[in-house]
Amino acid sequence: MAVYMIGETIREERTRRKISGEELCYGICSVSTLSRIENGAQKPSLKVEEALLQRLGCNTEGLERNADRSEVAIYRLENELTVLTMHRQPVEEKLKEYERYIRTRGTNSNLERQFLLMIAAIHAFYTESRELQEIFQSLEEALRLSMPDYKEGDLRKIRLFTQTELTIISNMATVLYKQGKDVQAVEMLQCLIRYLEQEHADAEVTSKKYPMLLCNLAKMLDRQHRYQEVLELCEKGIRFDNRYARSVGLPEFYYYKACAYRTLERYAESKENYEYAVMLYQVTGKPSQAQQLRDEKDDFFRNSRK
Repeated sequence: MAVYMIGETIREERTRRKISGEELCYGICSVSTLSRIENGAQKPSLKVEEALLQRLGCNTEGLERNADRSEVAIYRLENELTVLTMHRQPVEEKLKEYERYIRTRGTNSNLERQFLLMIAAIHAFYTESRELQEIFQSLEEALRLSMPDYKEGDLRKIRLFTQTELTIISNMATVLYKQGKDVQAVEMLQCLIRYLEQEHADAEVTSKKYPMLLCNLAKMLDRQHRYQEVLELCEKGIRFDNRYARSVGLPEFYYYKACAYRTLERYAESKENYEYAVMLYQVTGKPSQAQQLRDEKDDFFRNSRK
């Protein structure tokens, strides 16, 4: 996107969606800064530009093409850290590198500190290197850097999110679930799912995050014995994945359907969904998961006949 068009794009999209300047830039930049950006009098930093566009549900692919070299370096480092965290790989050295970049540039903005806190907290959760409550508090601290008025567990008044904010809240729900606080965790995920269903986010973001949120919510509802809701969520997830030709979440949706049908004593449907899940794990190159599900299915139905 050309530099001179950035402010115009933001203003036009904000006006189209009837969003006030105060709401859009809340926690990102001042209203006066947003006004200068929209009027073309100021070029936003890459982080600010990305956050504003994400809250507007705009595609942010390729933004780094108009950024300076140091911003691009930070942008690419963030992508590296995200991938490492997703695959549960060590991130300590890259985090130190990220901190050095920020310190050298003198751009220790709330958005950069937010990303730093988020990655460190998620990594600590996966490695079990910190207490769950401490991790949750770090995630809350990160969220408040761009949502200063956020109150614990209350997302009802918030209607605009950046991708980082969505990721933080999703992980907060996961930590709550791990702590056994299922009700609060479910409420958080339901809020994010409603947000994505209302098409507030870019389509690419929705296609990646929506199935994951549905899977996580199905898991939580299963523990609450809300099996009919699990079935409905899984059907929704399967339809979505088929629509976007995605296969990443499909095996889990069929697995949770199988478990729900099994508990409801609808054994023929349970068996059928187990077989779908096994087949999908096989074709997506996950033979160990396929074998694990096959063994689980065989053990259950063998014992159920006794």
